[in-house]
Formats: sequence, structure tokens, C-alpha cells
Amino acid sequence: MTNSPTRAPRGPRKGTPRVPVDAYARALRLLALRDRGLAELRGKLTEAGHPPIEIDEAIARVTALGYLDDARVAGAWARTLLAAGRRGPRAIEAKLKRLGFDKEHAETAIAAALEESGADEERLAREALTGKRRVEAASGEPKLRARAIRFLMGRGFSAGAAIKAVGWAGSEEE
Repeated sequence: MTNSPTRAPRGPRKGTPRVPVDAYARALRLLALRDRGLAELRGKLTEAGHPPIEIDEAIARVTALGYLDDARVAGAWARTLLAAGRRGPRAIEAKLKRLGFDKEHAETAIAAALEESGADEERLAREALTGKRRVEAASGEPKLRARAIRFLMGRGFSAGAAIKAVGWAGSEEE
């Protein structure tokens, strides 16, 4: 009696030639896994070795079908990063730029995410002040308050929002 495998083997068998996948099919498969921006999709297709003209045609087709939309993807990223509560608008914009979104898409996405959440930058900065940083901000000691402000600015909050958040924390404890 032979032992039968409990699951089917994955991938092609040894010696079986791989069927070349065109850029359009690969783009569809990548977009089926998750939403991607134009820059990320172009990078993945380039990595796979597709010629630039084939990549351009594939991108045009998936865009025409509505599967590729930088504004939608940037908005989803902005909402996710904003909900995490660890980053301010400037840090979120920098992250979106690193992901390949242009300045216009990033700014629009952040503004929409802020409006949707009903939060402003100052409130987000106050929420980012937790634990040790909140105690530092409330201490009244200038060095510790300055440290809390630098912490918030390092997280992508504007100086004005950081100063107001630190002032709020100090007045709350009094």
C-alpha cells in the first residue's frame, strides 16, 4: 500500500516548463491580492522582467477597468496610518511619497482621512502623547516639555500642534 499525500503538491513539477505570463495577467494577479498604487505595480512588473511597452499596455488596461486608482489606494493608506495614531500628517505624507504617490494624491488623501475621522492635527498630537511622554509634557519642567514637543515633531506633527498638545497636557494635570 502506498502512502497518499494529504494535500496536492504546490507549483509545477520538476522538469515541467514554466508558461510565460504576460504583464497584463501578472498585473491582474497582483491587484487581486491587494490594492496597489501605480508606482508599486510598475515596479513589480519591471522586477518580473516585462518589457516597458508591455507594462504600459497592461497598466492602461487595468486603469481603464478601474482596478488601478492611486487616489483610492492613497486614501486607504492615509486612513489606516491615521487610525494607528502614531503618526502626524507630515509623517503620513512622507510615507505615501515613499510608496510612490505624488504630492497631490498624498495631500488629498490625508485631508479626506482627517475630515472623515473628524480629528484635527492638535487632537491627534494629544492622543499621541501617552504614558511617559504625557507625564513629561505635564511636568512643567522646560526640558521635559521640550522633549515631548520634539517627540511629536519627530512623529510628523507640526510645531504648532505639538506645542498646543503639550500645553494641553500641562493644563490638564494642574
